Amino acid sequence: MTPRPASRLLTVLAVAALTLSACGDGRPSVEEIEKGVVADDSIFPIPAQDAECAATRLAESKLPDEDVLAVAEADAKHEKSNQFWDFYTETLSECATAG
Repeated sequence: MTPRPASRLLTVLAVAALTLSACGDGRPSVEEIEKGVVADDSIFPIPAQDAECAATRLAESKLPDEDVLAVAEADAKHEKSNQFWDFYTETLSECATAG
């Protein structure tokens, strides 16, 4: 029995979906976030000496990917939530005392 074209298409679509899901979860890397943190137009301004700490905290945070991506891209149009500002305040404090 030869496979039907529809079953071949489903197989190709399943493989494509698995391949795309393995490409990442949409969260920027620590390095990308760090560049956004130290950018002149950063929406998450942190002293340069604390940038790596802040970027690591952001990458590992439970903030939505959209918030973290907005920091990496210095997207001033991104609407920031109270959760975002609370995290920012905590990060300022923790990274300043860590350094």
